[in-house]
Amino acid sequence: MFSDSTIYVYYADNQIVGFAGLYEQYIAGLFITDNYCNKGIGRFFIGKIKK
Repeated sequence: MFSDSTIYVYYADNQIVGFAGLYEQYIAGLFITDNYCNKGIGRFFIGKIKK
C-alpha cells in the first residue's frame, strides 16, 4: 500500500525528519524521528492531508 501512496516529506536541518503516506482517503503511515517528536510535525502532516 505504501508504494502506491502519495508521500509527504518534512525536512529540518537538510535532513528528512518525518514522512507520511496517503493512500486514497487513508493515512498509510506517519513517521517522525525521535528527536523531532512533540514538535507539531504530526499535526502539520494531518492538516496538509486533510486539505
